[in-house]
Amino acid sequence: MTDWKPIETAPRDRNILLWRNGRIDIGFWCDDKYAKNPRPYWHSITVIFYHRTSQRKFIPTHWAEIPQGPTL
Repeated sequence: MTDWKPIETAPRDRNILLWRNGRIDIGFWCDDKYAKNPRPYWHSITVIFYHRTSQRKFIPTHWAEIPQGPTL
């Protein structure tokens, strides 16, 4: 079972699960520091499997750690 937490508490140094409108994506925080006018946002790395949308419109509400895979 995944323990979902408010997005305001999400770590910004690694990939995590992101929840938005019933959809789960893997993503990370993009500080946009190299832009002329930085506008930080959550970046989904799985959005390409659905359709191209503006990453800044992808605003998650909750997050969770990516679970560990099975040990072989």
